[in-house]
Amino acid sequence: LVAVLVRAKRYVQAEPHLRRLVEKSPDHADGWNSLGLAEQEQQHFEEAERCYLKALAIKPNFADALTNIGNIRFDRENYEEAESFYRRALTIDPGCVEAWNGLRSMLVRKGRDEEALQATEHLLALKPDHPHGRFHLSWTLLSHASFGDGFRDYCWRPSRLSEEAVPAGYRLAEGLPGDLAGKRLLVFKDQGIGDE
Repeated sequence: LVAVLVRAKRYVQAEPHLRRLVEKSPDHADGWNSLGLAEQEQQHFEEAERCYLKALAIKPNFADALTNIGNIRFDRENYEEAESFYRRALTIDPGCVEAWNGLRSMLVRKGRDEEALQATEHLLALKPDHPHGRFHLSWTLLSHASFGDGFRDYCWRPSRLSEEAVPAGYRLAEGLPGDLAGKRLLVFKDQGIGDE
C-alpha cells in the first residue's frame, strides 16, 4: 500500500501507513525517506529533515535522502548547503535525476549560468522529457538568440503542462491552423498580461 501511494506521490495519504511502517521496522531507510516527503509536502520542514537524517543514519549512501535535504536547504535559501547535499548525492549516484534538477535550480538561482547549463545537459541526458530541464534550456537558448530551438523547448513551461491552466471544456492546440478563415480561437492568459 505504501509503495503504491508513494509511487503516485500521494504522500499525505500515505503518511499514517508510513508511520506504522517505521514503527514496525525502524531500520527501513526508504520508509523514513518517504515519511520525510509526506512531512515536506505538508511544509513540516524540521520533521521532514529529521526523517531524512534517520534514513541517512541507516543508509549513509542514500542519494534520495541527500537530495531531499538539499531541497529543504534550497527552499530555505541556504544555497551553499543545498549544493553540498546535491553534489554528495551525485557522487553516490550520478544518475540521480532529482539531484541534477536540484543542482540545476540552485545554480540558476545563484546566476551561475554556465554551470547551470551543464547540469541541465546532464539532467536531460538522463531524462530527455524532464519539464523543468527543458524549460530552463529554453531560457538559455532564447537568451542566446536561438529562437527556433528556444521556443520549441519553451512549450515545456509549467503553465502549459498544468491541466488547471486550460479553461474547462478546452484543450491546447498543437499549432495554429494553416487557414484561419471561419475558425474560432480562444486566447487565454498563460503567464502574464502580454499573452492577453
